[in-house]
Amino acid sequence: MSEQTPEPTFRDSVTRLAALGALFDEVKAAYRKARTEVQHHLNTQYKEAGTTKVDALLPGGTKVGSVSRTGGETAAQIVDPDTFTAWVRDTFPSEHVVEIVPMQVRTSVRPAWSDQALAAMTAAGTPRYVDEATGEVHDVPGVEIRPSAAAGLRMTYTRKSKNSPYDGRELVAEAWRTDDLAAHVLPVLAPAAQPAAIQTCGACGAGYDYGQPCPTCEFKDRMATETAPTAAKPAPQVSRRFPAAFDGECKHCDGPIDEGDEIAYVDDEIACETCAEATA
Repeated sequence: MSEQTPEPTFRDSVTRLAALGALFDEVKAAYRKARTEVQHHLNTQYKEAGTTKVDALLPGGTKVGSVSRTGGETAAQIVDPDTFTAWVRDTFPSEHVVEIVPMQVRTSVRPAWSDQALAAMTAAGTPRYVDEATGEVHDVPGVEIRPSAAAGLRMTYTRKSKNSPYDGRELVAEAWRTDDLAAHVLPVLAPAAQPAAIQTCGACGAGYDYGQPCPTCEFKDRMATETAPTAAKPAPQVSRRFPAAFDGECKHCDGPIDEGDEIAYVDDEIACETCAEATA
């Protein structure tokens, strides 16, 4: 039996199913990883600073929602029923119940009293119970303060407002369509980067990225600047020599000048005979 060619609409549906299934697997795996990472950071932040909420921002800083830590409450729990029951029997005998059934004796604590005692210890955050009649504080054996619900998280998105005509989900979708988010969140599904447009330099004919300066011309200009000869310094101006009328100091070599020595002015500063001859 030969395979029957499906209708075009059927073929399109199969294509959508195959494509969405592959995409869904990638998104689901990435979502699980991100959720685990966020839960870890929320738990750490809660322990260090007591903070339970963090804003969700797009790469450009636009707020699209927030994530909150949920659960993680603690409560007083009976971890050793026998020890707890024995303590109630000895401390609050009226709350201790003895049931006699055929061939068996059962002991327990009245549920109403047990519930209110555990609630009081939960509120206090410690396995201690205060006797309302006497004011005595009891350390309750067989009871511990333990987590009553595992910590979780809740993601909420921003709503439309006067300042933003789009809600958080729509902002995320728009960021994805404009390629502002795909590479940041799910690189495996991000569109391939487009090569930069090339233009030709009118001065040298070299190709370079559109909107950028021509690197060839920049290199030539830099080399021309670095290899250009430096301007020659002007020759020093030396006056005629004449005998010194007093003791002094050469302004060029800091050597001594005695009265009567031959001196001259070099660039308007007194110079000894040696410096004057060297610059002449």
